[in-house]
Amino acid sequence: MTESIAKIDSKPNELSVNEKVEKILRFSKFNKSASTQKTHFYSLWDFSKFIAKTNNVKLSLDRNLEISKMMASFCDLNELNAKLLLADYLISLGERNQSSSTVATKLAAVKDHIAFQKTFTSVPAWDLDFIKAPKVENKKVPGPTEDEFTLLLKKFQELEKSTLYMDRRDALLCYILSFCALRVSEALSINIEDIDWQKGRISVSRKGKKLKQDFNLGKKILNKIQKFVLEGKRYEGPLFINQDKVNKTFTGLTRGSAYRIVKKIGESVGMNNLHPHKFRHFSATEAIIAANGNRHEAMKFTSHLSEAQISKYEDERNNQQLNIATKIEEKWLKN
Repeated sequence: MTESIAKIDSKPNELSVNEKVEKILRFSKFNKSASTQKTHFYSLWDFSKFIAKTNNVKLSLDRNLEISKMMASFCDLNELNAKLLLADYLISLGERNQSSSTVATKLAAVKDHIAFQKTFTSVPAWDLDFIKAPKVENKKVPGPTEDEFTLLLKKFQELEKSTLYMDRRDALLCYILSFCALRVSEALSINIEDIDWQKGRISVSRKGKKLKQDFNLGKKILNKIQKFVLEGKRYEGPLFINQDKVNKTFTGLTRGSAYRIVKKIGESVGMNNLHPHKFRHFSATEAIIAANGNRHEAMKFTSHLSEAQISKYEDERNNQQLNIATKIEEKWLKN
């Protein structure tokens, strides 16, 4: 880079560019969900580390401060050098074998920050509109086949009948992931008090949404949840819990634990590398079938944002939502 990190002098009682950028960073969080904020933050932190490395600048441990400083220095560059720096960064991501979706996410965070800042300040005078993200391949994502799911279902039923509470917990988790098309984080966010037993619905923290959204349950899954709650004699707090054997306390089941549970269940029926999201893949495919190929209805059930997303799960079995959840249950569950 031909330009070094700018040292910005500020007049008394006047915000420096660093301070303005820091304020904008804080304000820009208001219209983003917690997960988006986190992704945005780490994307800007990665870019800030690249700027610092390019200019031989040592960063402190205060990431918020350093992001503010590095983004301020980036905005202070002239248009040519700013775009050359960003191009070098994108090339470095490729050299680090980052996927096209990761590159697109990180570029979007930088462009979003610049666009947001231009709304409130005159810096920078340029924009990054002409720099396009790499095309993200719309991969077809395989879930369990019908034969594989038949084996998994037998395992769920075996665990469901166990005298061990944690076995029954694992079974219910898998049932909900498979028949409700929830993401693992959404399933783990369920609190017992979020369940409306009379209306047969639960409130879940949807990805990308700040407020919880209602999700209608099929009667059979609702009955399984009710039985689990009554047997556990817990009527509030996380639906899925883990026991701290050292302190003898209970905490909400973690994402890592959920992945280990599903992986272990998969291995027990000869399926390696099974993970929670594959149950969502299965459920999305079943939703398309139950909706007679109506992607719009399937999207309502799975909470996908676009037909492009839901189409990843469509297959050759393209065989209105009276109730997709009920149709899937009737196909697979006897009780």
